[in-house]
Amino acid sequence: MSSKRNQPKRRRNGEGTIYQLSTTGTWVAQYVIDDKVAKKKKRKTITGKTYDEVKAKLDKVKVEIREKTYIERDGKTIGAILEDNLKHKERLNKVRQSTILRDKNSASVILGHPISTIPIQKCTRHDIHNFLDEMAQKYSNSYIDKIYTHLANVYKSAAIDHLIKENPFTLGAIDKPKSVKPDKEVKALTREEQTRLVSKLKDQDYQDDYKTIILLLLYTGCRCGELLALTRADIDYKNKVIHINKTLSKDKNDRPILSNMPKTKAGIRDIPMNEEVERIFRENTNFKYLFTLPDGRFISTSTINEHLKKISKDCNIRPTIWERKRKDGSVRARERKSSITTHVLRHTFITRCVEQGMPPKVLQTIVGHSDYRITADIYTQIDDTYIYSEFQKSQEGLKASNLL
Repeated sequence: MSSKRNQPKRRRNGEGTIYQLSTTGTWVAQYVIDDKVAKKKKRKTITGKTYDEVKAKLDKVKVEIREKTYIERDGKTIGAILEDNLKHKERLNKVRQSTILRDKNSASVILGHPISTIPIQKCTRHDIHNFLDEMAQKYSNSYIDKIYTHLANVYKSAAIDHLIKENPFTLGAIDKPKSVKPDKEVKALTREEQTRLVSKLKDQDYQDDYKTIILLLLYTGCRCGELLALTRADIDYKNKVIHINKTLSKDKNDRPILSNMPKTKAGIRDIPMNEEVERIFRENTNFKYLFTLPDGRFISTSTINEHLKKISKDCNIRPTIWERKRKDGSVRARERKSSITTHVLRHTFITRCVEQGMPPKVLQTIVGHSDYRITADIYTQIDDTYIYSEFQKSQEGLKASNLL
C-alpha cells in the first residue's frame, strides 16, 4: 500500500496540483498564469525529487504571482534581445541611417561574442563584468560607451518585458570599465604644418582630384559632409555667404546619401566667404551639386580622408606607420601614412579664428555649435608659437609702460 505522501495533493483551482509520476518517481506541480500577450491562461510545470522540494517551489511561485514579482522562465538570449532592439530602433525611423549603421557596427561586437548566446535570465553580473573587462583591452573609451549602452538597453528591455526581476544597470551594479588605450586627441595643425599643407594644395604641379575640397574645408571650417552636399544655389555671391542646410550621411550599407537633417539645429547657418573661397566656387562648373563623382554619385567623406592622408604624408605632416593585420593578429603589411583627418582641418580653422581674436559667439555661429563651450573646450588648442609671440608682445608693452 502506498503512503499518503505518494497520493496526489489537490489544490484549489488556479493554485496548482502536486503529484508523483508513477514511471519515474519524479514529483510534479502545475500552476496557471495569465499570458498577457496571448490573452489566455497558460499552464506551467515544476518538477523535483521530493514532495517537499516541489511544494516549496510552488509556494514561492504563488507568492510571486500574488505580489506581481513572478518572472516566467524564458530562454531569450542577450543577442536576441539586442537584435530586437536594433530592429525596433530602425522601424521607428527617428534617426539617420548612418546612426543605424554605427549602432549595428558596435552591436556586432556583442553579437560576435559568446555572451550573446547566454539567456538573459542566466547571465550573471560576473559574466557581464568579464565581458566588459575584455572589451576594455581591445577598444577605445568612446567605443566602450557604445557597447555599454547596448547592454544597458538590453537589460532595460528585459525588465520592461518582465524577463528579469531587477536590472543590474539601473541598480548601479555594473561598472563601465576604462579602456587601457589612451583617448585619441584631435590636435589642430600648427601654423608651420598649415603653411606646408596650403602650399602643397595650391601647387599647380601637384596632382590630386580632391585638393580643392580639402582647401575649402580648411578655409571654411565646414564639416566634410556639409561641404560635399553643397549645391550651386547654396552659394550666395551677393551676400558672400555659403548656406549650410543639409549634409551627406550614410545609408545602412555605408554608402553616402543626402540628408536634410543637419547634425544639430545650430548646423543650419551661413558661413562667410573670403575672396579665395569665392574664387574656388566661381571656377566650379558643376550644374547642381558642386562636388560629385564623374557619374554623378556623391563623394564619400572616407574618400576625402584618404586623399588628405596622402597629401599630408607628402608634406611630411604627422607621418605614422599603419599596420594591416591578419585575423590571427600577425602583421600582413606596413604602410606609411599621415594621421591627419578632415576633422583636424575643422579644429585648425577654429583654432586660427580664436588666435585672431574672433568673438566667441561669432565663431560658435560660423562653425554650427549649439554651445560655445564645445568650441572652446574641445576644438581649441592655441599654437605654441602663437602663444610665445603674444607673450612677447605683452612683455614689450609692460616694458614700454615701465612695469617691467
